[in-house]
Amino acid sequence: MRRLFVPWQKRALLSTITLVLIPLTILGDTGPAHRIDQPFPIQLGTSGGNISDRTTAWCCGGTLGALVQDAPGNQYILSNNHVLARTNRATIGEDIIQPGLIDQNPVCAADTNDAVADLSAFIRILFKSKKTTPTNSVDAAIAQVRPGAVDPSGSIVDIGVVSTETLPPTLNVAVKKS
Repeated sequence: MRRLFVPWQKRALLSTITLVLIPLTILGDTGPAHRIDQPFPIQLGTSGGNISDRTTAWCCGGTLGALVQDAPGNQYILSNNHVLARTNRATIGEDIIQPGLIDQNPVCAADTNDAVADLSAFIRILFKSKKTTPTNSVDAAIAQVRPGAVDPSGSIVDIGVVSTETLPPTLNVAVKKS
């Protein structure tokens, strides 16, 4: 007997159907500014992702999170491994685009002119196997910003420029996400 879905696929399909049925007015950040093709230099907190993040069934996108900088002054987009590094499948140097493939017009049309950064590093996501139960502490990746492609102030859509002051992690501290 052929099964159409394995259990995790069935849960993913049901979750997707449920999400599609939720009215957009209750989802966060539904404004068009988060999903449109922005002129350079782009703001962050917007749709983006790896230019190759697609299968024969769908294409993906996520949020280009925040601007971070290393000691020599190189700027990077901070986001998730699953957004920038195609859940461990990417190679360093792959194009990161804005907007993400899911928000391209036509949908899934990869356009190298939309490249804003190059994948630079990611923390591998470990998956459960018959022998191990891994612990993942982060889902993170960075992509080095291309010259002139990202607002160097780190401005985030609907938030603006964030403070450069670093605070120690503390429970119940208010945060914002776009």
